[in-house]
Amino acid sequence: MLTGEQKLRFNISARFNEEKGKTMIVDKKLIGDLSAQAKANPRLHKAFDLSTTPHDASQRILNTVEPGTILPIHRHRGYKETIIDLRGIEMQHYYNDAGNKTASYELAPNTT
Repeated sequence: MLTGEQKLRFNISARFNEEKGKTMIVDKKLIGDLSAQAKANPRLHKAFDLSTTPHDASQRILNTVEPGTILPIHRHRGYKETIIDLRGIEMQHYYNDAGNKTASYELAPNTT
């Protein structure tokens, strides 16, 4: 959970802001707004694209995933994924090519 002055900053392009290179602050208000949108979505999920250009293939996305969300098994080929939990607890499950679960990890803020 973000406390006090804790904030994440991202430089994003004019695609998302009128001013090119404007710094976006990910704070409690933004997370709360995205959480409200996720709760209103039948999938209980809201994604906010943080890509720097329309051709950016880095998959920088701020995901709001509410309790009860089940994301389908999927794979991101060609790039790596980094997950940072800001609040709540998340279970990550990993599968082999045959579809068998190989590992599970519980992720939460302030844990390693």
